[in-house]
Amino acid sequence: MNKISEDECSVVDKQILIKLSNLTKGKILDRRREIRKNILLAALSQYQANDTFEYQGLIDDIYRLTKCRFEKEQVLPILSNLENEDVVESLGEFTYRVTRQIEIPDIKDSMLPVWNEFLQEYILNRKIRYDPHIHRNAQVAFNEVILKIISQFTTSEPFENQVESIPIENLNLLIKSVINDLYFSEDKFKEKLQELIFEYLTSEASKNQNLLTLIYSCYGALIDVNLLKLEQEFKNLDIDFSNHVRQLLLDTNFIITLLTKTDSKHSLSVALVKQCNKSSIPLMYSSFSKVELNNLIRSVQTELATFGVTNRRSPSDNQLILDYFKHNKEHQTSWSQYSAYLDTWESVIQKNWNIQLLQENIAINKDSTICEVVKIALKTYDEVTHSERVNNDNEGHYRQKSEESYNHDAYSVAYISKVKLNIEQNSESKPYGPWFLSYDNRLSAVNKTNLMKINKYGYVIQPRILLNYLHTFTNISIDENEEAEFALALLRYTARVAHPKLTLDEYSQLVAIKIGIGEENTAILKEIFLQSPLIEELQRALTDKNSELADRKAVDILNLANVQEMMEKIGFSQKEKRDYEKHLERLQSAIRRLKNEQEIKEAEIQFLRNTPTYNYYQNISIQYNGDIVNIQMDSELDSTIKQKFTAIIQLLESEGAYESNIIEPPPSKVDRTDIQNYLREVSEKISRSPVAQGLKDILPIISSTISIIKCAI
Repeated sequence: MNKISEDECSVVDKQILIKLSNLTKGKILDRRREIRKNILLAALSQYQANDTFEYQGLIDDIYRLTKCRFEKEQVLPILSNLENEDVVESLGEFTYRVTRQIEIPDIKDSMLPVWNEFLQEYILNRKIRYDPHIHRNAQVAFNEVILKIISQFTTSEPFENQVESIPIENLNLLIKSVINDLYFSEDKFKEKLQELIFEYLTSEASKNQNLLTLIYSCYGALIDVNLLKLEQEFKNLDIDFSNHVRQLLLDTNFIITLLTKTDSKHSLSVALVKQCNKSSIPLMYSSFSKVELNNLIRSVQTELATFGVTNRRSPSDNQLILDYFKHNKEHQTSWSQYSAYLDTWESVIQKNWNIQLLQENIAINKDSTICEVVKIALKTYDEVTHSERVNNDNEGHYRQKSEESYNHDAYSVAYISKVKLNIEQNSESKPYGPWFLSYDNRLSAVNKTNLMKINKYGYVIQPRILLNYLHTFTNISIDENEEAEFALALLRYTARVAHPKLTLDEYSQLVAIKIGIGEENTAILKEIFLQSPLIEELQRALTDKNSELADRKAVDILNLANVQEMMEKIGFSQKEKRDYEKHLERLQSAIRRLKNEQEIKEAEIQFLRNTPTYNYYQNISIQYNGDIVNIQMDSELDSTIKQKFTAIIQLLESEGAYESNIIEPPPSKVDRTDIQNYLREVSEKISRSPVAQGLKDILPIISSTISIIKCAI
């Protein structure tokens, strides 16, 4: 048999992975010799009885199937042992004959318990008409979907600190594609099968134990294969890896996945922080990440506080809004309750996962050289990728980072670099960590192409890669429940559920929040939209994820001449179900307010779009006569008032109003009345004084904020 080159193969053969999952059991680090034997047996199972082979051909087959390069000195002793077991016979000159067929359970055998679990729970128990002959392709489709998910594990080295490429981004499309490629005599069964497979793969862990067992077994087999590759990398594979991590600095994108259960990475993130807590690995976040996450939360709160204020992203792409929908559906959580939960995120992560705020200032305690390397590399990466998307007419699918994000990432990585250097200088050993823990592929790419040239283990690590190490190289035992949790995390992470667009129900719910009539009136608002002649235009805007256009169409609908008549008709048809008169009055009042304030709001939106993005804090600081003046807002203030007041203060500061003594600073502590009085004084001062146009442009925002305060009193 000819020797094959390493370039001929790129992934572990999924059939061998399934077979190895049936062979390799027990504690991973205690069975390397057994792993080699099992891999060799799996390769021999490809031969028939009486087939002959040379040892070099077997080595090539092993590499082709597993990407493991066995040495002659490792293969020959195993073959000698197999001679004693009457599995092979030596013919001399390093040639062997298979004396009996190696029987290893194949894919069908491994998949059968999983199929039976699905068949029993989701088809038979639900009295769905199923005939194993007529619907024989149902099992074929089911197996193919599961195998496509498992095969994703083989596309990536589990211990390589690399750019992440595992996920299937849209599980529903995958299932639909597989089923459509097969013949089904009944379209209704075909559609139902698609729904049931999707439900099975996204259900609670207690309903798919056989599936989780298979996933964990295949994961273990992949780890087994790669452990042999690591023998040359690590002098001692029996290390406790947690001792070499030292510290993890968490990126904002990682913290968000902990807070939002709808995120496909939530289960993986939770599994990782649990393992870190068991291993006593300190988990930290910086003040930069705190500001970044607060800004993300404030931007969502601002978007849902005022009608017509929309981000460039559709709400269907905002994980916080999607998570709110889930909480509302399952627990009837209102937006105000969910918003309050987001405001307490620091106490949530500290209480649930012992994640602490880093007291050091990473902007000062950083490696300046690494900081510049990261910033330049990230900007270059974004520019190149953006250019490629434009050339491919795909500009809208890529968001470049802001300058604040570049600084956040560069400072974080540069801080880790300095901490690692200090550890290495004060210790004889060179630990693998600490790391900046991030899901950002851009950072991973920069780490691989730039930073690992400076430090062998780099400064950034993907959560899945780190979890693989901790799951494999620790002295902490893992029970069956944790194995199931890990398998579920891997499934959720690998096969993701897409939320392609807002439904009319979801959009109506957001509009109800924005115009202040409460989520309880969502159904009524939806009915108004449905009865409008503009409904097709509204739905087209939702399909295109054009939130700005959708809001404009919604305003047009609510401003139609006959909307009063529509509301009365819809409202009184439901008055036996609820006391609607109060809600109807609130809705009519909100629409009247929309009519009166629309021009001001549009001017405000346009102004903010042309103004740099500002950070929103509960407590803000300004410079006045060279001194720092701190302003504390009453904690009982409405979030909308807080956000608008903060924006006004920062806009005034950016226009030099405080440094030039044009405007006096507000009191050190303000409540609703203080803010209203202060804004009136500022408005009068700007109106009466010869000031720059930039300050005059702020007047509509001040006016609308004063109106909001009046309505809130």
